[in-house]
Amino acid sequence: MAVQHLLQIIFFVTLIRVSNKKLIPKVFSLVNSIDLITAISNDINYDQIFSQQLENYSEKGDILINISCSGTSKSIINATRYAIKNDLNIISFIGFGNNKFMKNSSNYYINLKTKNYGITEDVFQAMMHMTSQYLRQKYSQDHLEIL
Repeated sequence: MAVQHLLQIIFFVTLIRVSNKKLIPKVFSLVNSIDLITAISNDINYDQIFSQQLENYSEKGDILINISCSGTSKSIINATRYAIKNDLNIISFIGFGNNKFMKNSSNYYINLKTKNYGITEDVFQAMMHMTSQYLRQKYSQDHLEIL
């Protein structure tokens, strides 16, 4: 649910930017469509649920944002490999573990180094709120203050 909330805020920012004719980003969640995830996992392989979507939707220079407690799921690793191979920028928010692959593969990498799923998810939520407030302030016509 937190990712969907971030997308809604980014969409709000997108509307502002479009009215300014400065930027028209495409923003979507790779976890949003249960139907698509089910089809890919049944017909191809569950480990490809994100990389197959990237193959269909991404273009060189796009940004993949990984948000994962460990960053070790094969589906996330495969999406990151696809991003590297196809010149996508990678931002990774990881909760815990010493994930050298994710660290070395990401343009920006944050590891919370916690061992608690609840705390990790709460911090991810806060990070998404900070990101959305930053984008809102930076790209709004009125330069809204961060509350």
